[in-house]
Amino acid sequence: MVPTMHFTIAEGFVKATTVGQMGWFFLMAVMYITGAGLYAARIPERFFPGKFDIWVSVGTRRGAGLRVGDLEEEEEEAGGVLVCPSARAGSQTSEQAGLAQV
Repeated sequence: MVPTMHFTIAEGFVKATTVGQMGWFFLMAVMYITGAGLYAARIPERFFPGKFDIWVSVGTRRGAGLRVGDLEEEEEEAGGVLVCPSARAGSQTSEQAGLAQV
């Protein structure tokens, strides 16, 4: 936000929206505020109770799956050894704990 505001002040609003990223910044803000408003108003759950519960569940699982995929990529980049910082001292490896490699 600071670089965008600096560019707007230094170069002007018109140039910031046409050449710079201010247009995308405003679009992002409008989408965020719209989403927050829909969430606060509990739309569409208010009008169709129970009909959208599966989509929230699917979205949560998909998000968790994407995060696991990110962790696998980080492990590959680290040379196949990615250890949680809290599990470093004296802990078992996944093979010792009986966990299969993916």
